[in-house]
Parts: sequence; C-alpha cells; structure tokens
Amino acid sequence: MVILFAMIDTIRNYTEAYNGKPVKTLTRTGIVKKMKADYPEMKGQITDKKIRVRLDTICDYEDKYKVNKRTICYREYLVDNGEQIRRTDYYYNDSITDIEYMFLIDSIMNSKIFDTDRANDFAHRVQKLGNEKLKKITSYVDDNIYGRQRYMFNADVLDNISIIEKAIRDNAIIEFDWNVYDAIDGKVGLRFLERRKLKPLRLLLNEGRYYMLARYYKSEKVYTYSIDLMKNVKTVVNGNVPDIVKTDPEKNFKRAEYILSHPYNMGGKIRAYKLRVNREFFSRLVDAFSYGIRILKGTETKNTVDVMVKASSKGMKYWLLHNYDVATLIDNNDKELTEELKKAVKILQNMYS
Repeated sequence: MVILFAMIDTIRNYTEAYNGKPVKTLTRTGIVKKMKADYPEMKGQITDKKIRVRLDTICDYEDKYKVNKRTICYREYLVDNGEQIRRTDYYYNDSITDIEYMFLIDSIMNSKIFDTDRANDFAHRVQKLGNEKLKKITSYVDDNIYGRQRYMFNADVLDNISIIEKAIRDNAIIEFDWNVYDAIDGKVGLRFLERRKLKPLRLLLNEGRYYMLARYYKSEKVYTYSIDLMKNVKTVVNGNVPDIVKTDPEKNFKRAEYILSHPYNMGGKIRAYKLRVNREFFSRLVDAFSYGIRILKGTETKNTVDVMVKASSKGMKYWLLHNYDVATLIDNNDKELTEELKKAVKILQNMYS
C-alpha cells in the first residue's frame, strides 16, 4: 500500500470528530507509531520525515477550504513568540458521519429491491467507506440478523434504473418484459405478461421500491411501473424522439407532492377530498398525507376533526379501505369513488357474513 493512503487510513481509523470539532486526535508521532503497528510490511519505509512531508502537502493544499470542507484537519499552536504557526493533533473530517453511514447500511439491508446476497455485498462496500468505529457499530452486517430479503427474482434493479435514467436524459423509448408474481406449480414464481414499449418520464423511490412513471408513445396518460418487476430492459429508440404530445403532464412535477397525492402509487386525476378523522388515530393520516393536510377551521371536537387532502380517486379508495376505522369521507362529489367504495363494502360483507 502507498504510504499516503496508509497514513490517511490510519488517521481515519484512530481519530474522530463530532460536528466538525475534534474528539480524538493523533500527533505526527502517534500517526507514525500506529502505522508501524498496522502496516508491518511497510515498517522500514515509515519515517517521521516522510509522514511530515505528506501531512504538510495535504494540509497546505486543503488550507484554501473552510475547516468543515477539509479531509485532514489539525489544531494549531504558536511558536517563536507567536510569529509562526505549527500544526499538531491531526484528525479525519468525515463528510458523512458514522450514524449517517449506519442509516445508509440499514436502508440497504431493509431494502425491497435487493436480494440477500446483493444487500450484503452493497452494505459491506458502504461499510468500507467509513472507519473502524463504523464497522463496530454496524457489525450486524456480518450476523445476518435481518434474515432473508424480500422475495426477488433474478433481476438487477439498479441496472434497470441505469438504463431508464439514461433513456430519460436522452428523450428515448425503452422496451422491457413486464412480469407479475404468481403461484406456479405450488411455488411463488414469476409470470411473464408481455413485452412493453414506453417512454420513461421519471424515476421515483417510494416506500422502499423504485417506480418508473411512463407513458405509451403518442399518449398523455401516465402509468406507474415497479422497476423490480421489469426484465430485459433496453433502449429501442435513441435521442430527441419527436413527441406528438404538445403539453407535458410532468412539466411541474414535484416528487414529494406526487407521492402524497398518489397513495399506493395509484394514478389518475387529483381531487380534493374532505375527511372526518378520528383524532386518536390522526397519526395515520399524517403518515400518508403529511404537510398536504389542511385542517378545516371550526371542526375540531373532542373526538374528531375535519380535514381536506388531495389525492387520486383510486389512491383515496385504497387509503379509505385500509383506514376505514380512522376516517370517513364527507361532502363527496366524486360519484365514481362512492360507487367503488360501495362495491368494495358489498364484496366484503358477502364474503364474511
């Protein structure tokens, strides 16, 4: 290993900063001592002078940055009656903290788009970006405490995303096999539906899964596809495809607002809905609609409150069916939604009566 990389690795592993301020530091002598212990094969090459030169080179270069932007930071002390500044007590400045790395690792291990092997491999690679402390606080990566990942067929979601993202940038059209899970010969398996060709518009991460918003060529209607159910994705038309759609339905697209107004990723026209909500379970409403909730003035009682939210008709249907004990639809002008809810309730009543 090159001495420079070994030195940086040593500082990263044995020092620590919190909110940009040093907690654990190493002097130059301490760095040399740790390096000789950790890299015995390089012991003869590691000298105080070589480390001093490399530290000065890095610090001189990074002095043009603010302290919180530097990789190797240090304290200063004055010598020669305060006329000369010298460096001491070096420490590594992580642009990403250990806890932020831990969050990334946990997100990977709980992901719905990776199988177990891919999740473990990815988590280990993120782990290597941190220091020894990170390895200790995320040691569970080696313990398989998460169990098996979500059932996955043999598709690399990130590879699919890479192709789709490029197609969006290139204004291109893609083609892919569309699949669904099914019971096949007594086992959970994948059933191929058809080969589809669409123009991708957006990529969207929602509830741990990546989705593609797309439309069929020469159509304005936007459809949502789970990328983990797509196979054999490829670009079939490249570059600046002329589009007969004169208005872009996604022109003013805002990712967070789209997610809030499309529960369960159900598309369709967005409408305003008035709900009477049980205050004891108000948290469920917040989980779904967040800052999109408007509390109606003068409606707060001991047990209920009226609110206004915006959602697609199908999204609101499924949300109400999932939360029938929490919210009631009032002053509803969406006749289609009313009929859909009546049908659903009738089916459930016949099924369980």
